Amino acid sequence: MDKEMSFNDENLVPDTEASVILNVAVQTVRNWRHKGAGPAYHKFGRAVRYRIRDLREYIRQNRVEPTN
Repeated sequence: MDKEMSFNDENLVPDTEASVILNVAVQTVRNWRHKGAGPAYHKFGRAVRYRIRDLREYIRQNRVEPTN
């Protein structure tokens, strides 16, 4: 991912960049998609793209607060 590039919430990125944003392996993102889990995505023919806003929301929704 180009560090110079500025993303807004509407930008679409491929699964390779989504994995960098989520700090997981690309195969993990692909496995989630295959299982119907993980962040929302868009399909354009065979191309899969993730909206930055959806990735941020997925991160927010999966935050765990310790109970101690």
